[in-house]
Amino acid sequence: MGRSSSKLLPTTSRLVAALMAGPLLIGCTTTDGWGTDVAEWSDAEPGYPTYLTSSEYDDRWRSSDGVPPPPIHSPASTMQSLENRAFPNEPVTRAPAFEEQSYARQQEQLTAQRLAELGALRAREARRESFFDRHLAGGEAPVAARTTQPVAYRREDIVRQPMQVADMRPASPILPAANQADRYSVTGIPPMPAARAGECYALVRKPAQYRTVRQQVETSPGYERLVTQPAQVVTESRPVVVREAYEEMRSVPAQFRDVTERVLVRPARTVWKRGRGPVERIDHATGEIMCLVEEPAQYKTVTRRVMVQPAEVQRVHVPAEVRNVPVQRVVQPAQAQRVNVPAQFGTVETEELVEQARLEWRPVLCETNMTRDAIRRLQQALSARGFDPGAVDGVLGRRTMEAVNAYQRSNGLPVDRYLNMETVRSLGVV
Repeated sequence: MGRSSSKLLPTTSRLVAALMAGPLLIGCTTTDGWGTDVAEWSDAEPGYPTYLTSSEYDDRWRSSDGVPPPPIHSPASTMQSLENRAFPNEPVTRAPAFEEQSYARQQEQLTAQRLAELGALRAREARRESFFDRHLAGGEAPVAARTTQPVAYRREDIVRQPMQVADMRPASPILPAANQADRYSVTGIPPMPAARAGECYALVRKPAQYRTVRQQVETSPGYERLVTQPAQVVTESRPVVVREAYEEMRSVPAQFRDVTERVLVRPARTVWKRGRGPVERIDHATGEIMCLVEEPAQYKTVTRRVMVQPAEVQRVHVPAEVRNVPVQRVVQPAQAQRVNVPAQFGTVETEELVEQARLEWRPVLCETNMTRDAIRRLQQALSARGFDPGAVDGVLGRRTMEAVNAYQRSNGLPVDRYLNMETVRSLGVV
């Protein structure tokens, strides 16, 4: 709004407008180089969007270019037990009336968080567009050209999540995108799909797709190996001369022998010897008898040593001394041979990227199209296929989601924390 029209607003509405515009712009007050605070952008700048709460909607809202006003929560809906909320994306402050709606609200809050990021990005783009318009046109627009009309209402921009938006600090300025394709290339968030009334979509991250590729890889290069063969020998006995033959001088002593001889000592002789007769006389006067007796020769035995051979010196030939000594004879000498060892190959499995991870809008069951009967039929279908969802009570609890995720993994379906429509159709619920 302009400066003149902003003075007419009550103090409360001005404060609400500043608070709602603040979270969307707080991430860009210093990084872009424009130091204008939130109050100046929301109150002083011409043409900057000012958002109104539901309490000010009846008398403050003005449509722009045929854009319908924001939806207002109806107490006559199925959520009568909840507090009156200004917007469907606004989190509740007390426990819900039905337990089965808790998971749906979690999905709605996650979607609101992602839409808050979109709102912050679009707010930064609006600031830059306004900045470029002023400076490229050669100055600020005249006061008469300023409008007091609020800009067209976009549901994505009105998000009651100031803490999440305030924590977003862009690393670098992002220039405004010309269309949805350019905006997707900048933010990575795809454009909203063409949906029908009653359909819900969740912004989820689709993981990267890989495929297993097998290829032959050289595990060991080829090389040459030196193979040696030892020598072959045999053991034989061979005569070896230990001592050569020679001659030596030996003295031969004289040889003797004993000779026994009979030597004549006295030859035979005859001698007169007195004899005795038959008549003998006593006196020795006469009558003596003498007899001639022959005495034989006397001999004696004499032993004498007779030299048979005289002493002499002889040349004696001593033969050579020979012994049999075992020896080893080489039959085949040692050899060395070069052997080529071929390279070895193995099969290696690698993961090849087929599709990059990306964000996508996935149709899910939410509070709008989720009923107790549908959850009960979902639990019955899981139980019939062998996945235990717990009690079949029509409540989407932790055990039911664990069974859903197990069914998704076993059937190759996308696994997330939402109850996506692809899984529901696979189970035959819808």
